[in-house]
Amino acid sequence: MAEKLLFEKVVDKSALSDGITIPEAYHSFLYEHIGHRLQHGESMQLQVEMQGSIYTVSLRNLDFDTEKYKRHDILQIRYSKNSPIATALRAAFEKTNERVEKQKIIGKEKVPKAVAKDYEYIMLYTGGSQSKLLLEPITAGDISTEMDQIASLPEIVVEHILSTDETARIDEKLQVSKIRKMNLAIGNSLKLLYGYRCQICGQYIGEPYGSTLIHAHHIDYFSRSMNNDASNIMIVCPNHHGIIHDRNPVFNVREKTYKYPNGYVEGLALNKHL
Repeated sequence: MAEKLLFEKVVDKSALSDGITIPEAYHSFLYEHIGHRLQHGESMQLQVEMQGSIYTVSLRNLDFDTEKYKRHDILQIRYSKNSPIATALRAAFEKTNERVEKQKIIGKEKVPKAVAKDYEYIMLYTGGSQSKLLLEPITAGDISTEMDQIASLPEIVVEHILSTDETARIDEKLQVSKIRKMNLAIGNSLKLLYGYRCQICGQYIGEPYGSTLIHAHHIDYFSRSMNNDASNIMIVCPNHHGIIHDRNPVFNVREKTYKYPNGYVEGLALNKHL
């Protein structure tokens, strides 16, 4: 069974102590992998492999008031604070754990907020069997040097580097394997989520040609934000991608609209993850 990215998550206090909530947009990917849709209140054991070690966790669909929360499922991967996997995660994500510990001592409001370059990520992939997942930690140390190498490049060049799976040719000049692998995995997962349709116009432009051509665009340009989280990535057709880079519109996060320099405002036809 080939590995497929289920979802990625910026590491936070919860991930280091008790569990990971799976975004609703990615539930279908996980259900397809385990071959079963958990009912409310149902749980099952899964094996998670991280850095060569195997850990047992619980996958739970919480029992909740669907009328109150207006959601189908709340899926969580759960473990205890003192469990082997929690201990391993705190050791792997040293920078985030240090921030969490400082917040405990001097208060959350007194510790400067993490900026994108300090983000650490959990990448969760399908494993070799239905009951197994692969967890790849992407730490701040892993990608800091790579970020320094591309920070001064034009955004359109950065996006080409991050979206091109030509490891040998690119790595002759730039060592950006961690960032590129991460970006490709997230982008491919989002493209599948949207069925290769542009979030802005809703069109599957490659369909008549049997093509899945579609682009992954960083909303806040990666060359300045260093933010590779899925919440900063939009799936767009080549036409909209080109227009965005040509006119540099401002994206309104709350309204989910682009405003162009000439005053034109354009919203999203599709949105499952932003």
